This record gives sequence, C-alpha cells and structure tokens, in this order.
Amino acid sequence: MSECAVIVSGKINNQQKVDAYKKVAGPVMAKYGATMPPQAYKVSDLVAGHAAPSFMLKIEFPDREKAVAAFDDPDYIAVINERDEGFGDLSIFVIE
Repeated sequence: MSECAVIVSGKINNQQKVDAYKKVAGPVMAKYGATMPPQAYKVSDLVAGHAAPSFMLKIEFPDREKAVAAFDDPDYIAVINERDEGFGDLSIFVIE
C-alpha cells in the first residue's frame, strides 16, 4: 500500500458555497482515510506561469484507490455544484 495525497488549488469566489461544500466534503474525505483537516498553504509568490491560486491544500490518503473513491462517493457528488460555484480556477490532483 503506497501513500498518496490530493493537492487542491484555486480561489474562493463564494464563501457561503464553500462552507456548504466543506460540511459534506470533509467527512467524506475522512470516511476514506484522509488525514483531516488538510494541510493548508497560502501561495505567496508566482515565479512562473500565468496566475497563482489563492490557496493550496494537501490531503493525505492511505492509497490512491481511497483518494479516487472519495471523489466518486455519492455524498461528494451531491455537493459538486456548491464546489464549482464556491471556487474559481479549481484544480484537484492525485499525487503519489
């Protein structure tokens, strides 16, 4: 079993939508073994590229299968609209 993490980056467009999303997404991630709360990082400088996100999160999971399964969970899928309306320039990556 290899450890992996999910990296999330983006900008907050609507805090109320983000709060509604987090109420569901956090427990779903924990159900699949994620270390909660996620490690949060503020992007301080853009050294290359076109736009810097306002935040980055690192969510650690026991393995890739659990990380991917969390995003396929029906409870998570139910809050995708809140996620998409709450965040802008959102990227979610699984890294190993």
